[in-house]
Amino acid sequence: MQLLQQIKKSTQYYLTVVISLALTLSILFSVFSLFDAVYLKPLPYKDIEQLYWQEGTITYQGQVMGQTNTQAQRHVQENSRAVSQMAIYFPWTEYKLFDFPARPDVPVYMASHNFFDTLGVKPRLGRLFNEMESTGNRQPSLVMSEFVWQSHFNGDPQIIGKAVQLNNRSFNVVGVVSSDMALPNRSDVAEAIWIPLDMDESMDPLVFNGFGGDIKGVLRLAEGVELQQAQKEIAELYEQGARLYLPDYMMNYSPSARIVPIEKAIQGDSAGLILMLIAGAGLLTIIAMVNLGDLQIARAVSRVQQLAICYAFGATRKQIFLQLFKHNFYLVATSCFMGLMLAWGALDFIASVAADIIPRTEHLSISVNMLLLAALVVILISVIFNAIELQAVDEASLQQTLQSSGKGTGKQLKKSTSHFLIGLQVCFSVITLVATSQVLYLTLVEALRSNHLVTDNVWEVVVSFADISDKTERVNVYRGVKDILESEDYVQRVSYASEKRMPRSLNFNSVYNENKEQLASSKQLYVDDGYFELFNIYVQGQAFNSQMTQSDSPEVIINQRLEERIPGNAVGQKIMVGNAGPYSIIGVASNTDYPGQSQHEVPELYFPSTYTGSRTTTLVIKTTANFTGFKESELLAMMLQVEPRLSIKQLSSVTDDFSNAAKNQVFGAVLAGVIALVSLIMVVAGIAGMVSYMLAIRRYDMGVKMAMGATNEVLFMEQLKSLALPIGMAMLFSTSLLIFFLGYSRTVPEWLFEIHWSKGVYTLLIIAFIAGLSCVLPTLKVLRTNPISALRNQ
Repeated sequence: MQLLQQIKKSTQYYLTVVISLALTLSILFSVFSLFDAVYLKPLPYKDIEQLYWQEGTITYQGQVMGQTNTQAQRHVQENSRAVSQMAIYFPWTEYKLFDFPARPDVPVYMASHNFFDTLGVKPRLGRLFNEMESTGNRQPSLVMSEFVWQSHFNGDPQIIGKAVQLNNRSFNVVGVVSSDMALPNRSDVAEAIWIPLDMDESMDPLVFNGFGGDIKGVLRLAEGVELQQAQKEIAELYEQGARLYLPDYMMNYSPSARIVPIEKAIQGDSAGLILMLIAGAGLLTIIAMVNLGDLQIARAVSRVQQLAICYAFGATRKQIFLQLFKHNFYLVATSCFMGLMLAWGALDFIASVAADIIPRTEHLSISVNMLLLAALVVILISVIFNAIELQAVDEASLQQTLQSSGKGTGKQLKKSTSHFLIGLQVCFSVITLVATSQVLYLTLVEALRSNHLVTDNVWEVVVSFADISDKTERVNVYRGVKDILESEDYVQRVSYASEKRMPRSLNFNSVYNENKEQLASSKQLYVDDGYFELFNIYVQGQAFNSQMTQSDSPEVIINQRLEERIPGNAVGQKIMVGNAGPYSIIGVASNTDYPGQSQHEVPELYFPSTYTGSRTTTLVIKTTANFTGFKESELLAMMLQVEPRLSIKQLSSVTDDFSNAAKNQVFGAVLAGVIALVSLIMVVAGIAGMVSYMLAIRRYDMGVKMAMGATNEVLFMEQLKSLALPIGMAMLFSTSLLIFFLGYSRTVPEWLFEIHWSKGVYTLLIIAFIAGLSCVLPTLKVLRTNPISALRNQ
């Protein structure tokens, strides 16, 4: 009852504390959830300190790229003395579960038979792969994650031994594995299905004569072998394997291999981002604590007389401490609970936008670690609040209050202390806002960068013809599908492409001039005569025509990035592609940019073609402006009228593809914006609150000055000049710190980042304006109430 009376009497105080702490702690807990999932949640691997992740690399034109050849990988596995266990895995084609009418997408990974054994993973149900699923046996076995088992098969306890349809192919379920698994640079491992390494018909790892960016390995070192020794041996053996199986590639590439502790590889580059988030959340927490510390000081000073009476009636310091702590504990605990609920509500959003840049986001939750952190925060903040209040109500001040005449003696906060607290808030806000403004600007510029395409009403559907064995029949079915699509009123054009405009990975081939001098490593695309017009890609020179696409034409079109590698006027020159050619360059296409995925901005080489019977192909569909979008089930039903053996591997809007590619930058911009906004709100509330308090308790002094002839204008300017000093000094000090840090960062190569000085200056001007406004408004409010009345009351 007493607490309710206090809340009713000081509603503004309680609302300020609860809302400020809840917002701040929700950000702190959200950031901690990322740290907890990435660094604190254990991986389900045995003796993880002995487990390493491995990939092949190729060095081309000074750039090191992760590209692995399975034959060179096997050469390492068979000949290494430093390795006790080694396994290969990679994601391959898109798969769908044909057991269900909706045919849901499911990530599928290929893995060698000893993959799970190397990781030290135990099955949740059934068994994992064994030598029956070794390379060359084509054993149609399947291991599914617990997520797939629960979400698609309702946790069926009789799932072992049952057949599952993946793209019209039947696999026998042999086991269920934990969804806690994670692998470097992959966000879908927890919800994946695993099949043997040799089960994909389009790629045989025993004779694969190329490099794949998705092919990786896991290994354990032999007892007593040091990491540096193992790294050297594995790199040498991998290069030997590449020379043995891929001699043609050695002319232009330098193959090697690297190994990394698997925990470090999984964490990847997330450490820097999480550290930045922790720093931002930490600064916000400090700003909030300074603001609330000001409020606690003001509250303590206002309650000195009440506590003095308790002291006069015999209350000990311990009793006063316990009384204050109980009150603060309930207040902070309520705020912390609200912060946890806000963080819990934000976890799904964080997981969806951060999945591609931070690993293990599927494990974000209100964990035991977070609850322990919340308990620690409640106790720590309660103790800090108590210390602040007790500092203001020490024994001397209580005696002074009892002896005072009631004219404010012992009830005022020192002017120097008030100014220091205001300056402290401004200092932390400058550091936070200048840093976040840089991040916000850089991420937004990248996210909003134009791709130079017209993607409105353009859709891409990847169709699988894999279950049709005859190539001629595939071509006829393709024509039937194209005809039925073009017959729809909402379809304006259907074009062919060998891959999507926003590809999942890059496939390169070397481009040479007629003297066999290498010009570049270029991406290859096969497109028909309507492709460039559909995307509004400008072609300087001659574009493809239908005759070129129907024959093995020796003409090609290059993009501007490849043109830059060719001396003189590229149009009319001849080039070799790999061992094929020569090809005549008939046109130069404008570049496509990939906001958020700049690694795709490479030289491109276009060949005129139409569908020739490959296992999969991409149809690019231009629709009318009023068309609302395809539904995969309806589109599939339309195609099945032509051929029941077809399946859709992927359907997406090109606009959505590019938007998803930039979501990393959007995520960074949202986080920076939230931190900046909350920081700005905190500093406005803190400065305005402290200034209001300072003016309220100095009305007596202001009344005296007015009685002596001072005008409102004089008092107004006097107060602003007084407040300008701490604000200006704080901005000068914090700006100096930032300049020092930025100067030091120029000396550390791994810290180098682009600095936009103008944005920093704009941010400082905004902070100065906001801080000034936070001083002006409370001052005007107090002066409007005529401070001379305070003199009469005294």
